[in-house]
Amino acid sequence: MANWRGAILTTKGRALAAKVEAGQCKLALTKFKVGDGQPASLEGLTDLVSPKQIITLSSCTPNDTGVCDVEGILTNNDVSAGYYIRELGLFATDPDAGEILYAISTDPNPDYWQAKGSATALAIAIHMQIAITSVDSVFAKLDPSGLVSVADLQTHNRATDAHANLLQVTSTANKPASMADRGLWVEIVG
Repeated sequence: MANWRGAILTTKGRALAAKVEAGQCKLALTKFKVGDGQPASLEGLTDLVSPKQIITLSSCTPNDTGVCDVEGILTNNDVSAGYYIRELGLFATDPDAGEILYAISTDPNPDYWQAKGSATALAIAIHMQIAITSVDSVFAKLDPSGLVSVADLQTHNRATDAHANLLQVTSTANKPASMADRGLWVEIVG
């Protein structure tokens, strides 16, 4: 089980956070990377020490406590050699500097990530929580073809505007007033 230390903002990440706080731009999150490097110092990094995989973002969920949960799904589909997951980086777009390493976290007791073709196909949800001051100041570049977790699917299915086209059967059909009344509910128990 991962033992991630709290993520810290890199030097460029702090500069971008200041721009966001000043209202000069939004925080545009782009991707995660995982690697097996062991950085001596984190703040000055512009990339992971030893990146191994890029993870597209599958969700970015702000909550009322001022924390935004960013998620990506890591698989071993394209891993030719296993490695220990020691570093996790969250990337963002700075309007002046382009894509930057925004925040980084390390794991002093890393898990081993198996290569494809091993005994098991692997997939795990990677999460990083970041503090925010305004829900409107954060958005993420989500991969529409990426994997989603069971929780993401359940959230989607419960949304009042999910599957809106299912309500548009015909102009004379007896349509339900809401998604909850439509008689179709997908529930995944896991």
